[in-house]
Amino acid sequence: MTFSYGQTDEEFIQKLKSASGVEKIDLYNKLAREILNNDPNNSIEYANKALELAVENSDIKRQADSYYNIADGYKLKGENLQSLDYYLKAIRSYTDVDDKTGISKSSNQSGRVY
Repeated sequence: MTFSYGQTDEEFIQKLKSASGVEKIDLYNKLAREILNNDPNNSIEYANKALELAVENSDIKRQADSYYNIADGYKLKGENLQSLDYYLKAIRSYTDVDDKTGISKSSNQSGRVY
Protein backbone atom coordinates (compact mmCIF):
# COMPACT_ATOMS: atom_id res chain seq x y z
CA MET A 1 0.00 0.00 0.00
CA THR A 2 1.68 3.17 -1.16
CA PHE A 3 0.19 6.53 -0.42
CA SER A 4 1.66 9.96 -0.46
CA TYR A 5 0.27 13.34 0.50
CA GLY A 6 0.55 14.33 -3.17
CA GLN A 7 -2.03 11.74 -4.17
CA THR A 8 -5.21 13.36 -5.42
CA ASP A 9 -8.36 13.34 -3.33
CA GLU A 10 -10.09 11.39 -6.08
CA GLU A 11 -7.47 8.62 -5.96
CA PHE A 12 -7.78 8.45 -2.20
CA ILE A 13 -11.58 8.36 -2.36
CA GLN A 14 -11.40 5.50 -4.84
CA LYS A 15 -9.10 3.55 -2.52
CA LEU A 16 -11.45 4.18 0.39
CA LYS A 17 -14.49 3.10 -1.62
CA SER A 18 -12.90 -0.20 -2.53
CA ALA A 19 -11.36 -0.75 0.91
CA SER A 20 -13.13 -2.49 3.72
CA GLY A 21 -12.55 -3.26 7.36
CA VAL A 22 -8.91 -3.36 8.35
CA GLU A 23 -7.66 -1.94 5.06
CA LYS A 24 -9.85 1.16 5.46
CA ILE A 25 -8.64 1.64 9.04
CA ASP A 26 -5.04 1.34 7.87
CA LEU A 27 -5.60 3.83 5.05
CA TYR A 28 -7.03 6.43 7.41
CA ASN A 29 -4.21 5.93 9.93
CA LYS A 30 -1.54 6.04 7.24
CA LEU A 31 -2.99 9.25 5.84
CA ALA A 32 -3.13 10.73 9.35
CA ARG A 33 0.59 10.01 9.82
CA GLU A 34 1.59 11.32 6.40
CA ILE A 35 -0.14 14.69 6.68
CA LEU A 36 0.58 15.25 10.38
CA ASN A 37 3.32 17.88 10.01
CA ASN A 38 1.52 19.82 7.27
CA ASP A 39 -2.05 19.55 8.50
CA PRO A 40 -2.50 18.39 12.11
CA ASN A 41 -6.22 19.24 12.15
CA ASN A 42 -7.02 16.92 9.27
CA SER A 43 -4.58 14.37 10.64
CA ILE A 44 -6.67 14.23 13.82
CA GLU A 45 -9.85 13.98 11.76
CA TYR A 46 -8.55 11.01 9.74
CA ALA A 47 -7.24 9.28 12.85
CA ASN A 48 -10.68 9.72 14.45
CA LYS A 49 -12.28 8.08 11.41
CA ALA A 50 -9.83 5.20 11.79
CA LEU A 51 -10.68 5.00 15.48
CA GLU A 52 -14.42 4.80 14.79
CA LEU A 53 -13.88 1.93 12.36
CA ALA A 54 -11.47 0.16 14.71
CA VAL A 55 -14.05 0.36 17.51
CA GLU A 56 -16.76 -0.98 15.19
CA ASN A 57 -14.45 -3.88 14.27
CA SER A 58 -13.33 -4.45 17.89
CA ASP A 59 -9.73 -4.10 16.70
CA ILE A 60 -7.85 -3.01 19.82
CA LYS A 61 -4.43 -2.78 18.13
CA ARG A 62 -5.74 -0.42 15.48
CA GLN A 63 -7.64 1.54 18.14
CA ALA A 64 -4.31 2.02 19.90
CA ASP A 65 -2.67 3.16 16.66
CA SER A 66 -5.51 5.63 16.13
CA TYR A 67 -5.22 7.00 19.67
CA TYR A 68 -1.49 7.43 19.12
CA ASN A 69 -2.03 9.32 15.86
CA ILE A 70 -4.66 11.56 17.46
CA ALA A 71 -2.25 12.29 20.32
CA ASP A 72 0.49 13.22 17.85
CA GLY A 73 -1.85 15.69 16.15
CA TYR A 74 -2.78 17.38 19.41
CA LYS A 75 0.88 17.44 20.46
CA LEU A 76 1.85 19.21 17.26
CA LYS A 77 -0.93 21.77 17.84
CA GLY A 78 0.40 22.40 21.35
CA GLU A 79 -2.73 21.00 23.01
CA ASN A 80 -0.78 19.02 25.57
CA LEU A 81 -3.63 17.91 27.85
CA GLN A 82 -5.54 16.44 24.91
CA SER A 83 -2.37 14.87 23.63
CA LEU A 84 -1.54 13.30 26.98
CA ASP A 85 -5.07 11.92 27.31
CA TYR A 86 -4.79 10.14 23.95
CA TYR A 87 -1.28 8.83 24.63
CA LEU A 88 -2.61 7.31 27.86
CA LYS A 89 -5.49 5.71 25.94
CA ALA A 90 -2.97 4.34 23.48
CA ILE A 91 -0.88 2.90 26.32
CA ARG A 92 -3.94 1.14 27.80
CA SER A 93 -4.91 -0.30 24.42
CA TYR A 94 -1.38 -1.39 23.55
CA THR A 95 -1.20 -3.03 26.98
CA ASP A 96 -4.42 -4.94 26.25
CA VAL A 97 -2.81 -6.51 23.17
CA ASP A 98 0.65 -6.82 24.75
CA ASP A 99 2.29 -4.59 22.12
CA LYS A 100 5.50 -3.67 23.90
CA THR A 101 6.72 -1.39 21.11
CA GLY A 102 3.44 0.53 21.16
CA ILE A 103 3.56 0.79 24.95
CA SER A 104 7.14 2.06 24.80
CA LYS A 105 6.61 4.68 22.12
CA SER A 106 3.39 5.95 23.73
CA SER A 107 5.01 6.12 27.16
CA ASN A 108 7.97 7.98 25.69
CA GLN A 109 5.74 10.53 23.97
CA SER A 110 3.54 11.00 27.03
CA GLY A 111 6.68 11.75 29.04
CA ARG A 112 7.74 14.35 26.49
CA VAL A 113 4.33 16.03 26.68
CA TYR A 114 4.21 15.93 30.47
